[in-house]
Amino acid sequence: MEVEFAQSKPKLEWSIFDRRLIHIQGVVPCSSTAAATLTSTGQNVCVSLRLVPPPLRSYVEIYTDDSFSFFGQPTIITAHGDLVLIYGVIAVKGVRASSYPGNLFLYKVSPALPWLRRLPPPPPGNCWPVRAKFTGVLHEGGDDFMVANLHALVGAQGEEVAELFRYSSGSGEWDFFQIDMPGDDVSGFYPQSWYTDTVFSHDGFIF
Repeated sequence: MEVEFAQSKPKLEWSIFDRRLIHIQGVVPCSSTAAATLTSTGQNVCVSLRLVPPPLRSYVEIYTDDSFSFFGQPTIITAHGDLVLIYGVIAVKGVRASSYPGNLFLYKVSPALPWLRRLPPPPPGNCWPVRAKFTGVLHEGGDDFMVANLHALVGAQGEEVAELFRYSSGSGEWDFFQIDMPGDDVSGFYPQSWYTDTVFSHDGFIF
């Protein structure tokens, strides 16, 4: 794997970020925003920012080597404060695509000390895109955070229920809650879906 050495550049007053996540293979960034961890299958993965002056777009980038590939394109699901939640499915040889492991990566966009953590999947042990997109993150300050996944289901009797999975950085575990969802005879189930934004801050600026 090659190493890309970032040249010293003047600090930008502001940046325009594209919400898409750029996947790059074979190059490891060497910058103050880079942070790395391991996938659930043991391969290295690194995330950093590509900062360029406006009107060019800056990006969040994810780097991998040639030892594995993502199934489809990894995406930014949501963000809060300086935390960015990224989701990607790891392709595994000899395994059916429906059983490929989904990985949740939490990236702290800190100019002082960035970090990247892979979160354990919510029970029963895997997390596919149809469920991962209904996930939010709450930055509680410092390195404390919570991640929540809300998924609406139809029960055995046709009733509308919801499963809420909540991950806490304090416990390092997912908690499960089954909750009643509001609804009425006219409007039906509400809300029908829960989407989150991907706005985040870096070095005192909101992107």
